[in-house]
Amino acid sequence: MPRRKVALWSAGICVALAAGLAVAVPALSRDAESSAEGAASQRTAEVSSGSLASGITLSGTLSRGEPRALTASADGVITWLPEPGTIIQPGEALYEVNGRPVFLLPGAVPLWRTLELGDEGPDVLALNEALRDLDLLDESLVDDVFGRGASAAVGSLYTGAGYDAPTDSPEGEERLSTARDDLSSARSAAAPPPGTGNATEESADGATEGEVDGESDAGDSEDAVGGTGTGGQEQVRQAEHRSAVASHEWIDAEDAVVLGVPSVRIGSLTLRVGDAAGGEVLTWTTDDVVATADVTDSQAAALVSGDTVEITLPSAETVSGRIMEVSAGGDESESEASPPQLVASVDGQDAVDSMVGSAVQIAVVADKVEGSLTMPVTALVALAEGGYAVERVTTEGTELVPVDVQLVAEAQVAVSSSSLQEGDEVVIP
Repeated sequence: MPRRKVALWSAGICVALAAGLAVAVPALSRDAESSAEGAASQRTAEVSSGSLASGITLSGTLSRGEPRALTASADGVITWLPEPGTIIQPGEALYEVNGRPVFLLPGAVPLWRTLELGDEGPDVLALNEALRDLDLLDESLVDDVFGRGASAAVGSLYTGAGYDAPTDSPEGEERLSTARDDLSSARSAAAPPPGTGNATEESADGATEGEVDGESDAGDSEDAVGGTGTGGQEQVRQAEHRSAVASHEWIDAEDAVVLGVPSVRIGSLTLRVGDAAGGEVLTWTTDDVVATADVTDSQAAALVSGDTVEITLPSAETVSGRIMEVSAGGDESESEASPPQLVASVDGQDAVDSMVGSAVQIAVVADKVEGSLTMPVTALVALAEGGYAVERVTTEGTELVPVDVQLVAEAQVAVSSSSLQEGDEVVIP
């Protein structure tokens, strides 16, 4: 794998290497005769072949992350809540208000306004992408316009979860009835006197075909009502638009929660069925097990999201993961500040699902070499002419073998040498 240096550990490694070699390794030049005489009385170590990694090891815990509060913005009464421990997938209801669902949606852009036929913007694009990810909207219809495709997809979101589509709900029926009444009144007010003109026949849903697409084609007053353009005809066009919008599905900002996670696990319930909606409803965590550990400010500055970690489980098995985030830390109270925290993903979720709460060791890999010769770092000999060597034991005593140092970590050194091989014995001064 590519080697890279991380400032947090490189300075410490250099200091340790310099200090260790200055104290434990003789700066030398030895002849073969003196080496042979002392070899029998010196400690030795066997050269191994394998990998060596440098970094930092942290004491951590397996968890599902910190519980987070979910708040309700809708007015009404809580009519259904999931049981603690329930896994909610995107497209499913998190809870109900007045018998209507509040959905979990994928994505990163929250709903902040009511979206309906003809609306445009980045939030519409985010909604359309979420509907696509739920297999409710074809990729070809994903854009920043709330069109008929998005309307049908929203309807499918509700019916697929076992609820009436918005237009079939009591609110939807009232909304459409009001819009059509307004359209009828506007047309009556704008109609020319009997015998002086012809009013356009109303379409099945009370709007022109252009209005069904969210785009008014009533700009030509001759297509809207008989006669020339008037203030009354403008009111008719507006009423036609409202009628077209009301006949198609919509979604309110309080009808969906965008959390940007694959799924959520319900924690504790703050409210109960029958309570007034508002404020915190429940707490949730991710469904995935993660490894967390407190870190120092200097460690937090060196850790990078996406870096690989190796996690040692209580069973002594090691699994891989990646840094998901490193929090900045902050004040928990006036007298105590929370330290920064590392959160890492854990590969092999099935193996760790039952280990939530267990202590683990998290090794953050800063640098790694594989297939090298390894031995205790104290085996290194600093040569007077520069560079390093090791004192290999031979049948006649010992001999100095030059080596190239690749990495020092955990009191071990990885080297390369054309004259040294696995199984050789080296002197530990």
